[in-house]
Amino acid sequence: MNLVERFDQMLKTREVYYFDVSEFEKIAIHYIKEGDRMTALTVIKYGLNQHPNNEDLLILKVDVLMEQQKFDQAERLVKHLIHLSPKDEQYQLQLALIYSFQNKKTQCIELFNTLLNSTDLDVQYEATINLGLEYYKYEDYQTAQSFLFDSFQGNPSDIDLLEKYIYCQIVNHKVDQAITDITLFLDTNPHHVYGWQSLSKLMSLVEEYDLALQTIEHALRLKPNDRKSYKIKGSVLQKSNDFQSAILAFEKALDLGGKPHPIHRKIAHCYLGLSQKWKACKYLSLPIQSGSQNDKNWKDLLHFFIDEKLYDRARDYLESYCKFESENPNFWKLCAQIYLHFKEIEKIDMCLETYLLFTKPKVSKWIYCAHIWIELEQWNKTLQLLFESNDLFGYNKEVEQLIRLSMLQYDQTIPHRKN
Repeated sequence: MNLVERFDQMLKTREVYYFDVSEFEKIAIHYIKEGDRMTALTVIKYGLNQHPNNEDLLILKVDVLMEQQKFDQAERLVKHLIHLSPKDEQYQLQLALIYSFQNKKTQCIELFNTLLNSTDLDVQYEATINLGLEYYKYEDYQTAQSFLFDSFQGNPSDIDLLEKYIYCQIVNHKVDQAITDITLFLDTNPHHVYGWQSLSKLMSLVEEYDLALQTIEHALRLKPNDRKSYKIKGSVLQKSNDFQSAILAFEKALDLGGKPHPIHRKIAHCYLGLSQKWKACKYLSLPIQSGSQNDKNWKDLLHFFIDEKLYDRARDYLESYCKFESENPNFWKLCAQIYLHFKEIEKIDMCLETYLLFTKPKVSKWIYCAHIWIELEQWNKTLQLLFESNDLFGYNKEVEQLIRLSMLQYDQTIPHRKN
C-alpha cells in the first residue's frame, strides 16, 4: 500500500496512523498536483497534529493558501513562521510576496529593500527581481529599470525581465541608454540570441536601420531559421521602406510556423507601401476569413475599404464584426465614420454612445462626437451631447462656442409662432 492509499485508509477508518514529516509532505504534494487543495490542507492539518509547528509543513500550507488566494491567512501564518525563526530571511521574502499580492505597496517595498542587504545572495537576487517587478507594476519605470536589468544579468535566460527593462527605457525616452546597456551585456554574452534581437529592435526605433539589419543578421547566424529573427528583419526592412525585401523576410517567417495572422497584416502593409492595393486586401482578408476576432485585423480591412471609398463593402464587414460586440472604443469611432457616409442616424447614435461608454472620459471626445452631429445638422443631439459634456467636465471654451452655434442653428429650425 503506497503512502496516499495508506492516508486515504486512515481517513476512512478514522484510525490514526503515524507518518513522518517527509511522508506528509509527499502526500500533500500529490494532492496539490491533482488540483485537490482542500485534501492537501487536510493532510497538512493531520501532519501538524503529529508534528506541531513543523516549519516544512507550515510553509507548504502557506503555498496552498497562496494558490487559493487566501492572502490574509497566508500572511498570519508566515508571520508565525517569522516568530518561530526570526533569522530565516526566506520567510521574510515570502511575506513581502504576500504583501505584493495584497497590493500593500509600502510594506512590500520596504521589506524587499531590507532584504537587499541580506548576506544570502539568493535572497538578495530575489529581492532585486521583485523590487523591479513591483516598481514596474506601479508604473514607476524610472526606478524599475535598474532593478530589472540587474536581475536579467543575473539570469540571462529570463527574457521577460529584459522585455520589461526595454519597455521601461522606451517609456523613459532612454533608448540610447538601453542600446548601451545591451551592447555591454552582449560583449560578455555574445551568443545570447534574444539580446541581439532586442538590440536590433532598439536600433530600428532610433532609425539606425543598417545597424539594425546587421544586428539581426548576426542573430540569424547564431540561430538560423529562427522565426522571431525573420519577423524582426521584416519589420526593420519595412520601416526602411524596402517593402519587397520585407515581404520575403515575412514569408520566410510564415514558412517557419507559428501564428500567421500578425505576419499577414505586416505583409499587407508592405503591399500598401508598394501601392499593390488588392494584394494588400487579400492579406488583410486572410485573418477574417479564418474567423479572427482580433480588432486590429478588422480595423485594417475597414480602413482599407474607407480609403478606397468602398463604403458598401466596409459596411458589410462592419455589420459582421458588430456580432462580436467589440469593446474597443476606436472600433466604434470607426463604425460612426462609416455610417456617417450613409447618414444612418440611429446607427451613428448607437456607435457614438458605445464609443463614449468604452473610452476614457475626456472633453475632446465629446467634442469629436458633437462635430459629427453638427455635420449632419442634428442640432438637438449636438446640444444634448454638449450639455452632457458641461455636466461632466465643467466649462470649456470650445464647448461653449459650439453650444452658441448649435443654439442659433436649432432656433432657426423651429417655425416662428404667429402672434
